[in-house]
Amino acid sequence: MDFVLTPLMAVHILMMNVACGGPMVCIWLEYRAGKGCAAAQQACPTLSLDSFKALLVGGVIGAVVFVLLWDDAYKAAFSSMSSKIGYGVIEYFFSLALMGLHAFTWRKPAKSMSMTLFRCFVLLLAGTNLLYHFPFLFLILGNAATGLLNSAGEIDAAVFRTLMVEGDVLPRAIHFIVACFAVTGVWMFSRTRHLEDEKIRDQVIGWGGKLALTPTLLQILVGLWIIIRLPRPALRSLMGTDIAATTCLIVSVLLAFWLMHLLSMVALGKSNKKGRGKAALVLGTVVLLMCGVVQRIKHYGEPVVAVEAESPDEHGGE
Repeated sequence: MDFVLTPLMAVHILMMNVACGGPMVCIWLEYRAGKGCAAAQQACPTLSLDSFKALLVGGVIGAVVFVLLWDDAYKAAFSSMSSKIGYGVIEYFFSLALMGLHAFTWRKPAKSMSMTLFRCFVLLLAGTNLLYHFPFLFLILGNAATGLLNSAGEIDAAVFRTLMVEGDVLPRAIHFIVACFAVTGVWMFSRTRHLEDEKIRDQVIGWGGKLALTPTLLQILVGLWIIIRLPRPALRSLMGTDIAATTCLIVSVLLAFWLMHLLSMVALGKSNKKGRGKAALVLGTVVLLMCGVVQRIKHYGEPVVAVEAESPDEHGGE
């Protein structure tokens, strides 16, 4: 099953990276477009539409993954978080509607600063809504289903907020959020064929390279944070008890350093089409390998936090 789930998860994560990071980057592009920047005026509509499509495709693939993962453990975890998941579905379609509004309605630069600010607000609402809800929701759900979380009763909003900073949830969520900007940067410089003006195309490529490089460098620190917060059995598996997990981790780290070199060349304007394609391929491979690591170490979980919903009697029947 891992051979099916791992590539599906990799594609799902890449799509959701663009879906979450795209609107945030479009805020900056909208501002630049409002100031008369021709490159931003051409790049913003493309990235906005791509982000909408990525959210749609990522949602469908995520549903397929969820069906493949469904077992008694996930059924129990789903039951304990049913209200949060239901709310998450609403938030997904809310963000999809906002991104669709921006992608299909506002294809041309705003005619006034007030309209630019309104567009930026719509994008900010769509992007932060996704970044806040979905990484935490699915990480906590996965921990509950794989034994990293012992929960008793319904996980309500108050308990959920507590779980956001327990175990490896917070560093992994930040890892995803940082990756959103790296992947969006790579997506930007990979989607420049439609730009006929060479000067504009080079400018957008440079933006994408710089946007991708900085978060990729930050992932070194975030990755160390994740390792520190891992349960001991999972950590031991990465240190050699699980050869497949250790191999995937080592190869992905080596490729990440190569990716930094490739992205630096793009950011400095010293790459060609082949180099940019290589950077995109290496990024996809790193994501695939890291998904393989996650699939392997989830079998080595141990309960790290016990959560019990408070009963009304504890508060005098309130």
